Amino acid sequence: MAKYARIRLNAEFSTIYKNAKKWHCEHASVYFLANENELKFAPVASKKIGNAIKRNKAKRRLRAVFASLYPKLKNGSYIITAKQSLISAPFSDLSKNLIWSISKIGAFK
Repeated sequence: MAKYARIRLNAEFSTIYKNAKKWHCEHASVYFLANENELKFAPVASKKIGNAIKRNKAKRRLRAVFASLYPKLKNGSYIITAKQSLISAPFSDLSKNLIWSISKIGAFK
């Protein structure tokens, strides 16, 4: 299982938020900016989600779904922003929701 790179720099986040394809679903918002070189990913959970424990849980769940999907994804930068309903949603609903969102923005190979 190959490892994907993480998005770390504020400039990268800004570029992706401005220029990326976006799709909002029930549990998250997905941003995708195509790039031929590599696959990058960042889960985001703001303070609106809750305390640190809830934010970390949300990011862990997003990473788990992304890890199961990333062999099927096109190269590019992905930012998945959690919404409050993500914490209480069943994992199967979350994965279906993200698969649907990613297919809507055309990020599958």
